[in-house]
Amino acid sequence: MDQALARLAFYLLEPTSDDGAVTWNYLDNVLATEGVTTYPILRKR
Repeated sequence: MDQALARLAFYLLEPTSDDGAVTWNYLDNVLATEGVTTYPILRKR
C-alpha cells in the first residue's frame, strides 16, 4: 500500500463494501458478455 490511491482501490474492490464495484454492478456488462455468473473479486486474508 505504498501508492497514493491504494486504499481507494482496496475499498472499491472489497466485495462487502457499501460503494464498491460489486454493489454498483460495475462489472456486470463485462462479465455478462463472457458468460460469467460470479464475480472474480474475492476477499483474501
